[in-house]
Amino acid sequence: MPSRVPKIPRSGYALYYAQQKRAIFEEAGKWNNKKDGKRIGQAWKALSKEEQQPYEEEIAILREQKEANEEWYDDRLEAWRKERRERLAKEGAELDPTTRREKGLEPFCECGRCGPIDREAAMEGAGGWSMH
Repeated sequence: MPSRVPKIPRSGYALYYAQQKRAIFEEAGKWNNKKDGKRIGQAWKALSKEEQQPYEEEIAILREQKEANEEWYDDRLEAWRKERRERLAKEGAELDPTTRREKGLEPFCECGRCGPIDREAAMEGAGGWSMH
């Protein structure tokens, strides 16, 4: 199964915040979320639009890269699911989702919302695999 696409910061401010947090921690050797977080927020607000622009541009680039990576991931995941289904059919395994659930096997789902299943959490949560 292909690995998931890494998350990116949500905004230019989040990118700036992470960079400044790292710098403060390296300088002081500690981090106070309340005090230092406020200081970073005030520093961001004090920056002009031109000074904030490089962070916004970097986020735009990261978003484009993430979208391309998500397309690649979706294609690879679809191919992986198809190969898995074909392999299991060749081995004579049960392919019907309802029957698989009744037997306690991991169901097949191709809805696009489902990601890797945490088996322990799924078994503890509803006493078996959940349907959506």
